[in-house]
Amino acid sequence: MELRFQTFSIRNLLYIQLNEKVEQITLQETDIFVREYQTKDAEDLMNAGYPFTDTGEWGTPYKDLKLKIINHLENKARKRLVAHCNTDKKPVGTVKMEEIGKHLWGIWTIFVSSPYRRRGIGSLLYRSAFDLLREMDVRKAIGNVEVTNLPSIKALEKTWDGFISQSYYRYTGVLRHTEKYDRIVPRSFVKFDLDQLFKVYQQSINADWRTFLEIDKNNFLERFFGHIHSKGLLQLSVRKRVFIAEESGSIVGYLIMPTSIVPLHRYNQRLYLFLSPQIALGTAMGFIQGAFSLLVTEGCRTVYLYFTNVNKDLMSKISNALYTVLGLTKTEFLLSKKNL
Repeated sequence: MELRFQTFSIRNLLYIQLNEKVEQITLQETDIFVREYQTKDAEDLMNAGYPFTDTGEWGTPYKDLKLKIINHLENKARKRLVAHCNTDKKPVGTVKMEEIGKHLWGIWTIFVSSPYRRRGIGSLLYRSAFDLLREMDVRKAIGNVEVTNLPSIKALEKTWDGFISQSYYRYTGVLRHTEKYDRIVPRSFVKFDLDQLFKVYQQSINADWRTFLEIDKNNFLERFFGHIHSKGLLQLSVRKRVFIAEESGSIVGYLIMPTSIVPLHRYNQRLYLFLSPQIALGTAMGFIQGAFSLLVTEGCRTVYLYFTNVNKDLMSKISNALYTVLGLTKTEFLLSKKNL
């Protein structure tokens, strides 16, 4: 599909037609236009301080070909756009899009080079991404932003439809042992647990989150926080393990652990935690410690734990315990939504 994006001129107030509305954009001192990513853009973007960790997926013909093969095996589409400066003859910003479902995509890792910020380039990248997705018959998009990233939040407020009513946390750190809480040995998921697990999910997540991300009983163990893991043939390279927390015979939480079957890739582990809003702190932390102990025996060193809940007090208590007892640092994210 050929992309056609308008070029924006020096020091003019510019207008583009989107969704039958006229949006006003001011770009100063430079000519900017948006186009598809090219391999040669990678060096300029990384030299400009591109901060995200996905650079291993792109940047050379070999990496780009490898990513295309992965997309094919995973049966997932990805797109990347760049904002190019005519005057300086280089890319000065980029944004990545990733398929979640047929009509739902994620828009992630937007970046604008520091000298070019505060000129509307972030908003321009978002609007261009929306245009491309509309051409592809995509109906909805989600994005995320750290709560401390005020420039990105302003760009989202100008171009998106707002934020989903619930934020989520990512905890990062090195695994270590502690005896602070009584360790609960997590048990493995069996198919008879499905109804109770979905009930926990419904209790812990606001309805607008589930509705907008199109999450139901058939996919709630795959969608997590909007991302989809291990689709297509790549499912063969990942074990999606689900561990259960029980209290007095009832399921009060679960942990999703997508794990590579390749031993060399087990040093870092992503975890997705869902808890009943009524769970006791000791039970929750004992369950987390039990899961961490299992990871340590498997050779895992670094953990990335994702967690959200409608019970803000529970989130606060767990955050404090994860930091003081386990040394994990917290980053809070907002999830944005857009109807295209």
